[in-house]
Amino acid sequence: MKLVRTPFSMEKIFGKADLHIHSNYSHDAFSPVRGILEIADKKNLDLIAITDHDTIKGAEEAKKIESEFRVKVIKGQEVGTKDGHLVAIFIEKFIFPQRPILNTIREIHKQGGLVIVPHPFAPFSLGVSEETIFKIYKEVEGIEVFNGSLMGWIHRGKAKKLNSEIFNLAPIASSDAHVLSQVGMGYTVFNGKSPSDLYFSIKNKLTRPENCFNFLSYFELILKQPERTIKKLFRNKTR
Repeated sequence: MKLVRTPFSMEKIFGKADLHIHSNYSHDAFSPVRGILEIADKKNLDLIAITDHDTIKGAEEAKKIESEFRVKVIKGQEVGTKDGHLVAIFIEKFIFPQRPILNTIREIHKQGGLVIVPHPFAPFSLGVSEETIFKIYKEVEGIEVFNGSLMGWIHRGKAKKLNSEIFNLAPIASSDAHVLSQVGMGYTVFNGKSPSDLYFSIKNKLTRPENCFNFLSYFELILKQPERTIKKLFRNKTR
């Protein structure tokens, strides 16, 4: 009798994570923390990282209420450095901004965190330049090959090409949401469901970038633009 090899029966489990979301603690964003968790839950995201500009207050608030939702929260921060922005995830303490980029990377790693290069090559979003990425890529874990902002959208092809040919970093897709309708517009698929599974997947370059890009989400942000400009100018952090 001929033996037929059957496939291994255990199915792999994959999770979805949006690792770059801004709450109204950011100077240019409007989403309440609870609203972010609600919509992430509705969109069946497993993990999210609240990564406000130069503050972890949004992430701390999210951690306090995450037990009310199915989605888990990773503490993060979008850190401004002298050489462009970085996204820090799996951190516990505030990372001081506007320092040299390598110093910032070392501080994130000192906390056990991971470093992702967000919206690379996008000067209007204070993305890290191509020249700087070539200097630091061996020191970081991931790079956004899809970023839901318009500037990130423009440069996605270049980021993907350089990463596949040279950098070999964990490919990340994130929404960079500044309003609720953008949450989950870009997400990273990883092996497993838990924060530790995501950490392992990023460290071992086992991630897959996905997106459900929706131009309609930009209308909400466009309508908020006058308020956003005022908020940005005066650093108004009203809730």
